[in-house]
Amino acid sequence: MKLLVVDDDDFILELLPMVLALFGYEDVSASATPLDALALVRHEQPGFDCLLLDIQMPGMDGIELCRQIRALRGYADTPIIMLTAMSDKDSIDQAFAAGATDYITKPFDVTEIGARVRVAAKLKEAQDALQVVHQNHEKAVQNSRLPDKAQVTRKEISELFAGELGYRGKSSAG
Repeated sequence: MKLLVVDDDDFILELLPMVLALFGYEDVSASATPLDALALVRHEQPGFDCLLLDIQMPGMDGIELCRQIRALRGYADTPIIMLTAMSDKDSIDQAFAAGATDYITKPFDVTEIGARVRVAAKLKEAQDALQVVHQNHEKAVQNSRLPDKAQVTRKEISELFAGELGYRGKSSAG
């Protein structure tokens, strides 16, 4: 699972990858600014599977960053966990309205971080599996609209013989 942590606190940027590694999450990128994070999200291939965002950051806050990430192709359903000191109802409501999947307040509990990221990983796996099922269904629907190759071949042969017989019939009648 590929994770991105965005926080303006250097201590958090150093601590979270170590905490996540305790739970088996080794592929963790970090960004200290929302603008750098947006650039990473736009250019990283394959994309991130989960993002952990602080709210209070200079320039753009984490809620606006969440909103902008949701607008990017491929990130409409990617789990976004807000990880912030903001515990007031208004901040929580704004985060969920912007598209946050989950919300954890600082100071955080290590076990809670592991559990929430594990749930986000399962959600991402389920979404990816559902997308594959949807794509397979679309292919099946498209294929069902195509004529059967054997039918096309029989039809083409019939038309060919009919044309030949019709042509010969006209020339032998004359």
